Amino acid sequence: MPDSGCRVNARLLSAYEFSQLGPDWDDLVERSGADRLFMGWSWLYSWWETWSQVMGLDLLLIGVFDDGGRLIGIGPFYRRAQQMPLGLRVNRVQMLGNAWHVGPSVRSEYTNLITDANCSEEVSSAIVAFVSQLTWDEVVLCDCSPANVDLITRAMRTHLGQLTQVDRAFDSGIAINVSNSFEEWLAALGKNTRLKVYNRRQRISRRSQIDFIHAGSSYEFAEFLEELSRFHIGRWGSPAFDREGIRFHQAFVQRFTESGGKLEASKMLVDGKCVSVLYDVVIGARRYNIQSGYDESFDRQVALGTLHLGYAIEQAFADPDIHYYDLLAGGGKNTFYKDRLHGTAYSFKTVQLVRKPVLRLIYTQQAKLPAAWRQRINKTIRL
Repeated sequence: MPDSGCRVNARLLSAYEFSQLGPDWDDLVERSGADRLFMGWSWLYSWWETWSQVMGLDLLLIGVFDDGGRLIGIGPFYRRAQQMPLGLRVNRVQMLGNAWHVGPSVRSEYTNLITDANCSEEVSSAIVAFVSQLTWDEVVLCDCSPANVDLITRAMRTHLGQLTQVDRAFDSGIAINVSNSFEEWLAALGKNTRLKVYNRRQRISRRSQIDFIHAGSSYEFAEFLEELSRFHIGRWGSPAFDREGIRFHQAFVQRFTESGGKLEASKMLVDGKCVSVLYDVVIGARRYNIQSGYDESFDRQVALGTLHLGYAIEQAFADPDIHYYDLLAGGGKNTFYKDRLHGTAYSFKTVQLVRKPVLRLIYTQQAKLPAAWRQRINKTIRL
């Protein structure tokens, strides 16, 4: 990228500044091309507010400003020191939104630096240079696109020289282009997928009344989350969200809707009884499928979750302002059903960038071992 001549100033921002930064943050996200949900202020500040004290996190929020004081870049990081069972102390820097090897939280995808598109190279360089000067043993990039991992890694090596990159996870998701017609999309599906997504509506509607209720207030959304957890306990043996997770989603949805985002949380009722719930949000031209749950005992020949999803996808096709229905990463209970929904696949990587010599030695030696051995060792000493 050619030099734009943009002069930058990077500094750490306080937790208070973080709390006040919403409008400027989201304005920058729009200018940057970063993901408007997961890199948005409502999601990341709610994440920090929910888990920072619970997990003992040290905020490393890097703000980059131009000569006029305008926010043109954000490095959304935190640091946590972890004591390993063998007495090894590891200072890890991670991006806000994920807590890899720290504890349970929500999952944030499309993680990246947030940089003004008009001076992205200068801003990215300033953020990486700032991070390089901080005290840490590892930087963890979690659920970051392979291209962004490569860019950040190359920039880090420019400032620090040798780093050991350890690839820890690779995942994929599907986003459906809903710019054309719903009928064309249906026709492109396989027979069995079309049956589950759409045709099974007739099996229910022939004998019952199908209705939908949408959560339109904070109280209704709280009740919705309880319903969602009930279905998850029946299917997975545990609730969809723990106590902190519920706190997070309630805080996020309130901030998200106040700043212009749209909640699409719906209950599917058959003869007045709730049998399926679906939690989506919309921002810009993208609708995200956050979570869903359904009554497995309703009808063994009807995949209620997939059927409810079909209604949501049809609704997205009908909205001219929405271009993609994002199913996000992660698979189903038994199969990766998303790849049958005729969408565009995308990939995420989780990597460690290691500079502490003893850790680099450990990971270098580990690489020579069979994968199963490495997994056991890492699980034992939490590396």
